[in-house]
Amino acid sequence: MQSAKLFFDKTIFKKTAKRYWPIWVLYLLVWTLAMGICTQSCVRGYIPTRFNHSSLLQLSWQLGLISAVGVSCVSAMFVHSWMYSSRSASAYSSLPICRGRLFMGITLAGFVPAVVCTFIACIVSLLVALFSGFFILSTVAQCFAVIMLEYIFFYGLATLCAVLTGNVFVIPFIYAIFNFLVVVVELLFKEFMTQFTFGASPGGVQLKIFSPIVYIVDETSEVLLNENGPLGYSDLATLNNWWAFIIYAIIGIIFIVCAMLIFRKRRMESATDVVAINALKPVFKYCLCFGCALVIGLILFTIIFGEFFTIGSPAASIVVCVCMIIGGFIGYFTAEMLIRKSFKVFRKHWKGFFISCAVIIVVITAFELDFFGYERRIPDVEDVSSVSMSIWGEPTDFTDPDEISQIILLHERIVNDKAHTEKRIYSYYKNQEYEYSDEYTTNVTISYTLANGRSFLRSYKIMYGDTDKFCSDMLNYLNRPEFIIRRIETAITAEYISHGSIYYHYRVLAENALQEDTKPAYDYTYSYSIEGNMSAEIARPIPIDESADKEYVHGSLELTSIQSRELFDSILMDAQAGNIGRIRPRNNGYNDRVNITIEMTAKVPYIDMENVHYTHEYIYIEDITEDAVHTVAALKELGIDLEALASYAIK
Repeated sequence: MQSAKLFFDKTIFKKTAKRYWPIWVLYLLVWTLAMGICTQSCVRGYIPTRFNHSSLLQLSWQLGLISAVGVSCVSAMFVHSWMYSSRSASAYSSLPICRGRLFMGITLAGFVPAVVCTFIACIVSLLVALFSGFFILSTVAQCFAVIMLEYIFFYGLATLCAVLTGNVFVIPFIYAIFNFLVVVVELLFKEFMTQFTFGASPGGVQLKIFSPIVYIVDETSEVLLNENGPLGYSDLATLNNWWAFIIYAIIGIIFIVCAMLIFRKRRMESATDVVAINALKPVFKYCLCFGCALVIGLILFTIIFGEFFTIGSPAASIVVCVCMIIGGFIGYFTAEMLIRKSFKVFRKHWKGFFISCAVIIVVITAFELDFFGYERRIPDVEDVSSVSMSIWGEPTDFTDPDEISQIILLHERIVNDKAHTEKRIYSYYKNQEYEYSDEYTTNVTISYTLANGRSFLRSYKIMYGDTDKFCSDMLNYLNRPEFIIRRIETAITAEYISHGSIYYHYRVLAENALQEDTKPAYDYTYSYSIEGNMSAEIARPIPIDESADKEYVHGSLELTSIQSRELFDSILMDAQAGNIGRIRPRNNGYNDRVNITIEMTAKVPYIDMENVHYTHEYIYIEDITEDAVHTVAALKELGIDLEALASYAIK
């Protein structure tokens, strides 16, 4: 009776695995040392002694990610290196083995040794913990699982890259492109949109799930588990994102299956070809063409022409189009040279390039004319759950439908005034009006949170002038007392204010120096710990801080927590009257002569693993004028008389 054949060839598997044994010896050595040392370092010498499960698990997915990215690529390059030499490719293809079993035997030779080495390293970790008195089988099992799930995905991706090319040196480039392609294209596309689309903002990365390296680093963390009491180092730990690892591993297996299907149809005479599959050569060519158009085009425009063209410039879109066509030319004919292995590609093959140029021109024109309606899109009030509007770095949050409707009206006015705004900004920079004009540019950012949970962000550069009704209406609305209070209370937790600082800066004439009786008092606060948690504060006088240039005087005052809270109460009283905390075009200071800044710091406690930790919040107040009567009076009690300082400042 004939025995059933395995889905892979054992002889090919053993020969290939033995041939590259130095890779696996090094892999085993690194992982064994890493797991052993980290396991020992996770034993905490407390009474009672505890084990830090979280740190061991953290090492597993972080170091596992690094090793999987690198080792899987190197492994795939070596075990499939026979495909990139005509002689070895002919020898392997002449073996009396079907291609499916041949491929799986070679592919498993780059996977099974990694499984064995990782398993041995995890056993070493378990033994080290046992010698220290801990049985951590659950944590070690998780470590093994996460390392192997990461390796499966990246090895599958590297294997797919290996069968797509006939040149071993091309594999790392294709592998890197597949790992970061979506994220890089998204960032470049957003930067491209900011050149043509009014209100477009680069923002963050939304499609990082298609780049496993970025997604795993950003979205994975360790979670302590203990259902019977407070958390501690002796608690078990797990990861918050197991489904992501599992799904990526399944995708890695799919990649291997796809690679096997491609390998079964692969021409062995394609050894040394950059692209081994004929059907993929046009895909490679046009991807490289448009990729270079986007990357090189934006780089050329930013470095060479960006200084000469601003928002609203009539020629900006034309220049960007020319730069992208140059980048597309480089990418298109570079691909032709790589595919045809020749530099003689300029006599023919222009048809595809002209088609690419037409696509670039159509896309740029579509964005310039807002063919997709991106610039005109404004959400309806009923579709918005909250909105934040930020100007000069001061965000204000709104959740009431009436308030949201007012922000949407302001948004509509910005969009409807697009042509006038771009024309003014273009003239502003072209004529260098910033050197003498009272007008200047500023950014307005509007961030919507929609009822369906999605976000909606727009960022506009507008012209600000004292005579602009829109700017006046916008600031008048945002500077309502209830919104000022909202900004202040959102920024800081008043009950946990730990200390404060007051800084001022003004200019005096050399012969108008301060007299001793008008100098403000200065205190500097030293804080130190008593019994671990309590703090004591000691105030000591320090001299006036004068710069080397006698025309400038700088001063500062450090406040205790009690002084800071009393001053904060005065600030809130003025804020309720709308006399402080307003959004202003510029920090004009006191009577435009004395710049005063008040900084408050709140030390907010939170409990983590039975220990008390702190997070810090800050608030800065700069628009202190004589209208802020309560704050001015509180500053005077602290020794800073704004009237006295202003009398010495240059008018």
